[in-house]
Amino acid sequence: MRKYKKFISYVLLALSIILLAIIVIFTIITIFDMIIMKIYIGQ
Repeated sequence: MRKYKKFISYVLLALSIILLAIIVIFTIITIFDMIIMKIYIGQ
C-alpha cells in the first residue's frame, strides 16, 4: 500500500511537470508568433 501511494505521487509529479512544460512551450510559441507577425506586418 505504501509503495503504491509513493508510485501515485511520482506519477502526479510527472504529470504536473509535463503539463507545466506544455504551458511554457505554448506560451513561447505564442510570443514568437506575435513577434514574427509584427516583423511581417512591419516590413
